[in-house]
Amino acid sequence: MRQHILSQAELSAFCGSMAAMLRSGFTPDRAAALFAEDTTGPAGKAAAEMCGAMELGAAFADAAEKTGLFPEYALGVFRTAELSGKLDDGLDRLADYYQRQHTLMLRLQNT
Repeated sequence: MRQHILSQAELSAFCGSMAAMLRSGFTPDRAAALFAEDTTGPAGKAAAEMCGAMELGAAFADAAEKTGLFPEYALGVFRTAELSGKLDDGLDRLADYYQRQHTLMLRLQNT
């Protein structure tokens, strides 16, 4: 399995975008496909891989895990949120969490 290489900023963008698309009525596989089309780098690649896995029947969390690019914390939230039927809410919370972590890291680097 690959290292978890998505940055906190990439995780925040991925989760926030996916949450917004799910709320707009897109299925998780379609949302991942759209994100992959509009995003370059590791996050876009992860979304493309997830789309392919979900089209073959994988759950969102399982598809994310197969990429090897997401931290365990995010994968756990994906699973819990997906099982509870609140994937969009879980993704929103993760987007906020990773944005706060990213902001904190930037502040620490600038001190």
